[in-house]
Amino acid sequence: MRRGFWDREMVALLLLLSMLPLLLTWLWFSGANGFGRLIFTLVISGLWHLIFMLARAQPPSFTGALTAVAIAMLAPQDLNFTQLILGISFGTVMAELVFGG
Repeated sequence: MRRGFWDREMVALLLLLSMLPLLLTWLWFSGANGFGRLIFTLVISGLWHLIFMLARAQPPSFTGALTAVAIAMLAPQDLNFTQLILGISFGTVMAELVFGG
């Protein structure tokens, strides 16, 4: 059976590529704080995706990076790390990984 060109990974990569100009502009204006926030969200979202990837025996996916970039840019700047961890965890696990949304 042949796989098509438009699979889940290709769509995630194209969405990441399309978000790149907005991400670079956001990083330019937010500085080191924005860069740290992006790395933090990438790590937390990546850990949840790794846990579910190992539990379901699926290959790695770029959708976790896409979720992390969106959360880093859209979450309010005055959230502390505990609130950000809870928001990332609940949003990633419940909305994306459990219910597939």
